Amino acid sequence: MSRLILAGAALTLACAASASNGPFPGSHGVEDVTGLSWDPEAGILHVATGSGRAFALSGPEFEGAARARLSETSLDFGGVDLGNEAVNSSLLSNPGSLAVEISTIGEPGADFFRIASEQGCPQPPFQLGSGQSCELSYRFEPTSPGATDTSLSITSDSIDGDLELSLSGTGLQAVLALSTGQLDFGAVTMDAIPVTRELTLTNTGNTDLAINSVESPAAPFAGPTEASDCAEPPLVLAPESSCSLVYEFAPEQPGTFAQGLAIGSSAGTRAFSLLAQALPPSSGAPFVSIEPSRVVFDIVAPGTVLDSELILLEHLGGDPLEIGDIVVVQQSGGQLQVPGDSDFCSQRSLSPGQSCAFRVRLIPDQTVPGPLAEVEIESNAADAPLRITVVGSQGALFRDRFEAIMD
Repeated sequence: MSRLILAGAALTLACAASASNGPFPGSHGVEDVTGLSWDPEAGILHVATGSGRAFALSGPEFEGAARARLSETSLDFGGVDLGNEAVNSSLLSNPGSLAVEISTIGEPGADFFRIASEQGCPQPPFQLGSGQSCELSYRFEPTSPGATDTSLSITSDSIDGDLELSLSGTGLQAVLALSTGQLDFGAVTMDAIPVTRELTLTNTGNTDLAINSVESPAAPFAGPTEASDCAEPPLVLAPESSCSLVYEFAPEQPGTFAQGLAIGSSAGTRAFSLLAQALPPSSGAPFVSIEPSRVVFDIVAPGTVLDSELILLEHLGGDPLEIGDIVVVQQSGGQLQVPGDSDFCSQRSLSPGQSCAFRVRLIPDQTVPGPLAEVEIESNAADAPLRITVVGSQGALFRDRFEAIMD
């Protein structure tokens, strides 16, 4: 007979003197083993010895083994967007000649789930006959961005010992981050406008971010201006990349202004606001507020007397305001008047903070839609001449026997 003897660090092969007593014909004595190679498919152990001889060992000693094997020992699910899932599988088979008993299949870690499939393995314990196989299928459903990995063990009575299956995947998520939620222009004097501010958009996620829309503001804000380095939507921001949107504040009158805007993206909608305050200048051309700047006279039936409308001028800042004449221009559909007894603005000088008032009255003579006239106020204001638009509501005014409109 033949036997392998491990003595210290040297592996030796002891062979029977009789060639008929073992699988090594013509061999006898003790030889050093210099190489071993196991062929699991054929069930043969190849042995190389120090004398240069080689043997292929087979027979009852190497047959009748229960074995278990995985087609893939590592399953990589790749990148998966949060909210989505990916499925991958490995084939568990028995290449041995005896049935193998599968005792346990470990549970995967977080975000990985074993799922049923048509050729799926049953719950252990179970047996796989010689040449049989079943499928181990898993689903990766990431709950947070970043790489995730886990492993599980499969125990059995296989001569190969226990098996280990590794699972790995990456959760993908685009994240839109804004440099600020409130783009504040601060307090700006009218002689320092326009002013600009920059909003930075950054993709802090680990997959591409699609910017689908950027809402535009109304006056006195404007943007995004040509100074922006974000392309017009739709655009894509790679992970950890940024671009900027530039907005402008250019008011015509002092005051406090605020607007809410939104940016639509594949990561959802992000809101931000624009906030600014315009202050009168301490010197330079005067700035004037007119209230109202548009006067509407309602429809009246014949015989109805229309009230006159009061106009208020306020000097907001700058040099003294020198007011000249108040005149009616572009008149149609009636006679618009600025009665002298109610005009306290013409030919006046106002210091910053002072105000004055006058009235306008209308004597309609026909049905006229839309605008009827304009009133111009001559002055040294920054945006002179100041204008007031007079319109008839619903485009219909009627001449009556009255030649004047009483205050």
